[in-house]
Amino acid sequence: PQYAQSYGATAQQPAPTAPAYQAADSSQKPQGAMAGLTVTGCQNGTVSNIIRGTYSSFGENHLRPVYKKSEQVNGLDVLVYYWDDRDGPNFCGWWFGPKIGGDQVWAYSNERSQVPPQTGWKVPYDGPVDPTFLVTQQAQHSQYSAQPTYGNASPAYGQPPQMQPPQMQPPQQPQPHQQQAQHEEAERQRQESARQQQQQQYEEMLRREREQKQREEDRRKQDEEERRRRVEQQAVHVVRQVIQRVRTATPENLEALRREVDSVLAQELPKCGLQAIGIREEA
Repeated sequence: PQYAQSYGATAQQPAPTAPAYQAADSSQKPQGAMAGLTVTGCQNGTVSNIIRGTYSSFGENHLRPVYKKSEQVNGLDVLVYYWDDRDGPNFCGWWFGPKIGGDQVWAYSNERSQVPPQTGWKVPYDGPVDPTFLVTQQAQHSQYSAQPTYGNASPAYGQPPQMQPPQMQPPQQPQPHQQQAQHEEAERQRQESARQQQQQQYEEMLRREREQKQREEDRRKQDEEERRRRVEQQAVHVVRQVIQRVRTATPENLEALRREVDSVLAQELPKCGLQAIGIREEA
């Protein structure tokens, strides 16, 4: 699967296949299902504005409860649902998205728990775990309330098992009339334009960061070159001073000055850089 940036990640999930029939088994029913959730934290500014809030129970999917946020965001539902490993282990776990099994997701946990885990959520799905992202239960019931079910949902307790075709999203509303369809299309285009604008802003931010790092690296190299040049000039000056003293030496102090030249050359010549060969010839 391929996913986009965290502010609008999309997951291309394979088309579902019809599940094999399974008899109702109370041992497979999630126990202690939470009546509601509270989602807090999230370091990603765009995603946090979408997923933070309170959620209520909204049926089941793949033998796990589904939760729906109390209000929509930009005209989209915000759901928390579980997807089993029928499409491979990379899809198995808990997801935040606008549709069950849809290709747009905001957060992911690979936990296979009966209810959404409190921690361990990734934003985006393949990024690092966000330690500030918390999912807290509001209350618990011994079993589910009567709610609509989606996907490979199991029958309600006490009811005979029934085979249900898999569904990837909640039942659709009746087909809207032409004016409503035009309004929805305009809203979709507005959201797409906003997403593209966010993408451009993000890319511009990355470009500026790269340019800033390059400027800092260039400045560091310039400072290092200037420091090396000053050390070289200082070493050349010291050596030439000693050489000049030898040229004006007397027989009495010539030998001592030569020893001093040898000592200074051993210490300062390595610092002379490209001028070292000329200094050695002068000495």
